[in-house]
Parts: sequence; C-alpha cells; structure tokens
Amino acid sequence: MALIELWKATPQQFDQYQVRQIVSFSGDGQLRDNSETSYEFRTFLSLQDSAKLFEYVEQCLQEKFQDSGFVLQDLVNELGRRLEYDVENGAYRGGRSKIGFDGIWRSPDDRALVVEVKTTDAYRINLDTIVNYRDRLFQEPQVGPGSAILLVVGRQDTGDLEAQVRGSRHAWDIRLISAEALTKLVTLKEAGDDETADMIRNLLVPREYTRLDDLIDLLFVTTEDIRTPVETEPDRDDTDRTKRPSKDRSYLTDRHALDGARDEIMRAFGRKIDKKFLKKSKSQYWTSDRKYRVCCTLSKFYKANNQYWYAFHPKWDEFLSGAKSGHLLLGCMGLKWAFAIPHGVISGCLDKLSLTVRDTGDKYWHIHLTQSGDRGFGIRLKGKRNILPVDEFKFPV
Repeated sequence: MALIELWKATPQQFDQYQVRQIVSFSGDGQLRDNSETSYEFRTFLSLQDSAKLFEYVEQCLQEKFQDSGFVLQDLVNELGRRLEYDVENGAYRGGRSKIGFDGIWRSPDDRALVVEVKTTDAYRINLDTIVNYRDRLFQEPQVGPGSAILLVVGRQDTGDLEAQVRGSRHAWDIRLISAEALTKLVTLKEAGDDETADMIRNLLVPREYTRLDDLIDLLFVTTEDIRTPVETEPDRDDTDRTKRPSKDRSYLTDRHALDGARDEIMRAFGRKIDKKFLKKSKSQYWTSDRKYRVCCTLSKFYKANNQYWYAFHPKWDEFLSGAKSGHLLLGCMGLKWAFAIPHGVISGCLDKLSLTVRDTGDKYWHIHLTQSGDRGFGIRLKGKRNILPVDEFKFPV
C-alpha cells in the first residue's frame, strides 16, 4: 500500500498536504467504488488523529475540487467511527442495482442510522428518495425497524433544509447536523468517557424534545468532565477502603501540561511498538482495528510518600481485556520515561492492590509506584516489603 508506506516514512511532510493531494497519492488518484484508491484513502483516514480529520473536513467545505463530495463522504463516515459506530461505507455513485446510501452507522445497542452527506443545502433534497433507501435496507434486511436517517450538511446555515424536513411527513425519521457540529461531538466524546459517548449517540436519534432531560444530562456530564481534576491525591494508608472512603483531596495540575505530557508518552509508545494510536476518551487509546489498546495516566511525585500514585478503574480493566495487546501506561511528571505495564501483569495483581469503593458503588484500585534504592522502580503490593518490579517495562519519552 504505497500511500501508507509513504506516510509512515515521512509523516511530518504529510502534515503540509491538503486532502485533495492525499487523494492524488492514493492508487490512481481517482475515487471510484471498490477501487484501490478508495481503499488506500479510507485506510489513511482511519490512521489519522481526529484533529487532522477536522482540518480535512474544513478543506472540503472551503474549496471545491474534484470528488470533494466523495472525500467529505469518507470523512463523515470516519467521524462516525470515532463516535464508536460500526460504519459501513456507502457507494460514491448510485445506480439501478445499488441502494444509494452514503453510510450505515450501527450503534453498540444495534440501532442504525442511514447517513446522507451533502456539501451544501443550496439544492432541495428529495426526502422520499432517502427514506426509500432506508426502507429498502430494512427489507434486505441490513437495518432494523428502529433505524433512522441522519443528514450531514457541510454548511452550518441549514435553515432551508430544516424547514423542508419539518414540513415533510418524514420529520420523525430524520435528524440533521452540520459537519462542523459533528466534529464538535467527536471532540466532546474524546474528552469524556463511555457515558458521554452513549449520550452523544442518543442525541443523533430523532426524538421530540419537549422534555430536555437528555440534552441537560449531556451538558452536565460534559461540564463535569472538564471540571474534574485529572488526578486525585492518594489516601494516607494502604488499607482497603470498601466502606466509606475519605473525602477526595484533589490537586490541580495545569491541564495543558498534563495533556501535553500524555500526548508525548503516547507518541513515544507508538514509536516503540510501531503502532498508530487513536484517542477513544480522556485516557483510553486504541489502534484503528481496536486490537491494540492503552490506558495512559499520569502522576506528580509525592515527596511525603516517596511515590507516584495512580487510580486504576474497572472500566479500564474491561477495556484492556478486549485487546489483542493491552497496556497501562504510567507517566511520571518531570521524568523522561514512562512505564508500559502489560494488562496481564496488572490484572494478575488486582487482589494485592488497595481498593476504594465510593458510596455510589464506583471503585478504583490504587497503584503506588515507588523507587527503592538500587532495586529500581516497583509497584507496592499488600504485605510487608512486597514490591512488583517494573523496570523491565520502562521506555524513554
């Protein structure tokens, strides 16, 4: 695959290319259904950070070029994958033997969205035609009875199209969103957690919003994600706190510094194992095929305890369990290395880690990373002088 090999060899140079140039490097440079060009281009998109996808979307909307509509279609479908839909790409060009959908997005709870992408709403859309696509997909059957339609329009000013949808008999089957708003949802999802992702997908399902609870819940969870400190100060002792944990003593570390350190660690680990990781949420990352997964967390140094401290959450354990290869990355603020602990090592000693259970039922394990003289770094486990050595997992950042 010439495009991917070229990108891996000179990634910095590719940062300067426009998306139309990327297409020209793919295959024969012509986007056609079931072509090598399409396969290479879509694979390339699947390996890019979401921020780069946002740039490409903006380029499609700012400058019309050959096949810009097809490029936007592929970009929108890739954004659907970043929202953790199982996405089936549609055809670039419809035909008598083809159902002309642009994409099918299937959510984890098996609800489907039939997606139609338009660079502009300057022309009226035949809603009956799009609904017919959905109905034919249901008859096949490729989508279930509760499937809906999502119109993704390039322009943010979609007043005419909104009026067209509201005035049609299909209003309860159709949701409409601008491409820019879709990129914002991806940003929210990657800054949040699994609950945020579920709420965002619910938001894209057509519904009547006389009652605003779902919208308010999404705003509340998003605000809490922003306000919640990235790290929490460790408890004073190592005993299990399965009844009533002490009140959190949170410290504020510059969020930009933490995010920058996390990004640097992820880049270094990606280079170490020759994999490109994409952001799933605040601390979770995976490759585009989801086989390689990482939870990356950071800690400052606590002089009083002579340690770095981290929380390990059950959701992280579940996330890493689904990987072909999963690692917990422990970053140490101020040090030029981090630790990539294999998931099997962490999961094998959970019963030897201190545990906090909150009144809400939420829980997390404590990871105390300490350095003991010449013995190097290790994780403190229950029992006197019980240390799990981790120097073999250290890598430079």
